Amino acid sequence: MNWYALFVQTGKEEIVKTEINKRFNSKSIMCIIPKRKVPEKKGGVYYDKVKLLFPGYVFVETLMNFEIYYKIKEIQNIIRLLDYLNPKDKFASLSSNSEQIAINDETDYFKRIDDKEMNKLLNIVNEEGIIEYSQISFLNNNMYVVNSGPLKGLEDNIKKVDKHKNRVRIVFEFMEIKKTFDVGFVPSFCRLEEDSEK
Repeated sequence: MNWYALFVQTGKEEIVKTEINKRFNSKSIMCIIPKRKVPEKKGGVYYDKVKLLFPGYVFVETLMNFEIYYKIKEIQNIIRLLDYLNPKDKFASLSSNSEQIAINDETDYFKRIDDKEMNKLLNIVNEEGIIEYSQISFLNNNMYVVNSGPLKGLEDNIKKVDKHKNRVRIVFEFMEIKKTFDVGFVPSFCRLEEDSEK
């Protein structure tokens, strides 16, 4: 199974995911829409808001072949499967030539996302595809420690910490694109003695 990126109409990501789940069983295809959870304030009250991480994208894991490709292509609001290895869309002529398809591995005609790249994303999202809050302790001199959560191990990616809004700004590189976005965190207290024991 490999991961692929679908470019879809912005705002229609959930509709596309629902349609994929209707047309395919979970053993043949799985899809996620990466999201991030951030705290927002309204009327003096903080609440959790879930926002899209990559608007206009749905990621699918499957053994891509021409049959699956054409079935996906029938779904409304999908613009295209990103980055074909064959940009001139040779799929139509190949699909009519069963002898050539038998010779070639169909998966080679579709640009898959490198496992290492996809794992970077999968390591920071939960089962629903959401980046949850990390727990951060603040020390003296504006120093901080990420105790747990998706940002643990990604401290070098943190560019700004807003203690008033409980938000962290991080830079995340995925598929050769650098994206800057905010995610929420939960403040906690950390004693220096405990920190030095680790």
